[in-house]
Amino acid sequence: MESTPPRAAQALTNESSGVSRIAQEQPSGCPPQFAAEDQLLTAAQIRKMNADISATTFWRWRHRTNPPFPPPTVTINGKDYWTLAVVRAYRAIMQKVA
Repeated sequence: MESTPPRAAQALTNESSGVSRIAQEQPSGCPPQFAAEDQLLTAAQIRKMNADISATTFWRWRHRTNPPFPPPTVTINGKDYWTLAVVRAYRAIMQKVA
């Protein structure tokens, strides 16, 4: 009987392909009816997904015009959130541009 590797091991193996561990895991507080793509991410989480960039670099990304960083999916109590799907789409565009 073959056992599946622990979730942490699966996430680490995906990091070698350039996919962040954060992007692979289903959040523990996320109800099962919501897909991981619908997960809301804060600016700090997005910065960590992208090689732990600084707040200043993220600010520059948000204010660039080519390609523009997507606007927040939702703002709750003055805090901006983006869905994982939006962030992944932007990363794909950035890889094509670079």
